[in-house]
Amino acid sequence: MYKTILVLFFGVILLSSCSHKDDVVPFARVDIDTACDPNTVYFVNDVQPIINSSCAYNGCHDVVTHADGIDLSSYSSIMSDGEIIAGNPNNSEFYEEIEKGEMPPNGALSSSQQQLIHDWILQGAKNNECVSGNCDSVNVNFSSVVMPILSSNCQGCHNGSNPAGGISITNYNEVAILAHNGKLLATIKHLNGYSPMPKNGNKLNDCSIAQIQKWINDGYPNN
Repeated sequence: MYKTILVLFFGVILLSSCSHKDDVVPFARVDIDTACDPNTVYFVNDVQPIINSSCAYNGCHDVVTHADGIDLSSYSSIMSDGEIIAGNPNNSEFYEEIEKGEMPPNGALSSSQQQLIHDWILQGAKNNECVSGNCDSVNVNFSSVVMPILSSNCQGCHNGSNPAGGISITNYNEVAILAHNGKLLATIKHLNGYSPMPKNGNKLNDCSIAQIQKWINDGYPNN
């Protein structure tokens, strides 16, 4: 009788453990839209690049270092820390620290980046992505196309008083130097002999690379 109770007891524990693991699975599933809704903030397209660039790097909140026990390298790890309350950014510790400028340590996110994260949480903090077949690589300018790409994907490391590699890309003049010497295009294309960028994230999508190349080919105007 005693053995039977033990078997049942441990059986319940095992079932509970399996159930807990199953609960985590949805975090890894990406909801993909075949068209990008301008009113929707997408984690993969909009939020993850900001976090990878500004937070989830070596020495901070990447999978290896996980400073203060916090790993921000994936959607699952971001959500598992309990610092984000889906639908309620103002009560989410993750957003509160960003809004106060306490994180990232290299400098506060821009107001537009903060707004993206705020709206993403408000919309349910979904693991979502959009894939759009529309890529305008003809009408490209610096202020509305090139700089937003660099701001989301690279500026987290390359800003402040001690930017990575001594390279800052916070304004046109700084970016123009990299465009002129060829380093900007070489790094985002992951060419041999150059450090691939973004450092902590995936390679930029084909559309973003084509847009930056078009801007450079046009003489990298300050437009």
